Amino acid sequence: MAKNWQGYATNKASGKKELWWSWRDNRDDCLKDMKFDLSSSAHQWYREPSGCMFVGSDNKYLLYVVNRFYNADAFGCVVKLRKPDDGKNHAVIGNWHEKETVNYRCVLPE
Repeated sequence: MAKNWQGYATNKASGKKELWWSWRDNRDDCLKDMKFDLSSSAHQWYREPSGCMFVGSDNKYLLYVVNRFYNADAFGCVVKLRKPDDGKNHAVIGNWHEKETVNYRCVLPE
């Protein structure tokens, strides 16, 4: 089964959100795992706010709609990758990332 949801949390030192290093099959499992991980002393470097981004499609419109609905406070945009990764041309970035780099550029919203 595909891992369609990637977590993010706030770095305690910088106060900035960062993508988490694990993915889950569904949003509920992702949110539950994020809450558990942040409540454990093992992850003393991160805190709320946290959440989960939908990353399970290459369809830019689906990525946009799902993330605007579930992550309006953290969603940045759907990006077009300059070099496709694993056959994917599109990805999602949080609003804490630059809108354009040498690796990608925002396409939704423009």
